[in-house]
Amino acid sequence: IKTEDSVRNFLLIPASLIVFFIFFEIGARLWFPLPKPYAAEPGLLVMDARGFWVLEPDFHGQYDNRVDFRGKKLTITEYGTRLVPCVSTGASARNRVFLIGDSQTFGVGLSDKETWANLLQCKLNDRDDGPWAVYNLGVPGINIDQYYARTARMLSNVIQPGDKVVVSVTWND
Repeated sequence: IKTEDSVRNFLLIPASLIVFFIFFEIGARLWFPLPKPYAAEPGLLVMDARGFWVLEPDFHGQYDNRVDFRGKKLTITEYGTRLVPCVSTGASARNRVFLIGDSQTFGVGLSDKETWANLLQCKLNDRDDGPWAVYNLGVPGINIDQYYARTARMLSNVIQPGDKVVVSVTWND
């Protein structure tokens, strides 16, 4: 009899803890709002019909957190990618580089000209084996599951032999 009572008491402890945390969670949600799942401006991210987050096509705005960066120009192309101003608009590119990543690839807090995608494009413009085109497919606030979804569903029909795909997995992923 004592063994059955001790087993029952032993199981009562985790069950009580689970019930406590469920009620605690419910109570906490009554007083505290849930944080937003993505730290991007409202309207900047939209769910694509293919099942991944994209940037709002033709979005034009500014980054301004009133502390670290002020009035930084932000332009999203008609395809939902961050503008890379150094891309040559005249000739079609023989060499293409697609950058997949999160906010650091996207360039949160930076102007279109300051992103590393644009700096890479400017450097590639000086090479003799061009023309090159860099596409910044970085999206702030995404993680590994979205990297896969974007690569598999967005690039699978676009990639050609010789194209380069750089997946930037940074410290906060």
